[in-house]
Amino acid sequence: LGDVTRRAAVLLQDASAPGFYCTPSPSASGCIARTQAQGCAHVAGNEPFVIRAHAVVARSIGGLLYGFGRASLPFFGATLCVQPPLRRTPHRPTGGAQGCSGALALDFNAWIRSGIDPALGPGVQVHTQHWFLDSAPGQRIGLSDAIEFTVLP
Repeated sequence: LGDVTRRAAVLLQDASAPGFYCTPSPSASGCIARTQAQGCAHVAGNEPFVIRAHAVVARSIGGLLYGFGRASLPFFGATLCVQPPLRRTPHRPTGGAQGCSGALALDFNAWIRSGIDPALGPGVQVHTQHWFLDSAPGQRIGLSDAIEFTVLP
């Protein structure tokens, strides 16, 4: 039984590795945000799971949208790749000096462990995508590519 449990844990660990999907939607300023992820999502433990977007419009605001399925929907001139209903993390400054030098980052494990969203439990598949306001006229937004992962115990 111990060997079966170890194999199941390895399979769950592999399933929890982030998978990237969806084409990023360029902002009107020409920024094409790409997502990076480091670590795995866990309910317990102290390890971080950092989800980042780079090549974001500088000196703006943005955040992380997440939900529990894939989508391909028009969204303020971009393509939303996370199935509504959407949840979002607080807005954050993108930093950067000019152009597409901004970035966004969030430790999703800290978000899970905060308890703010009780739906984020072991075995749940999560889909995330960064958004950011565009500096060009017209109130467009930019959206990064998306990732999906499974939350481990």
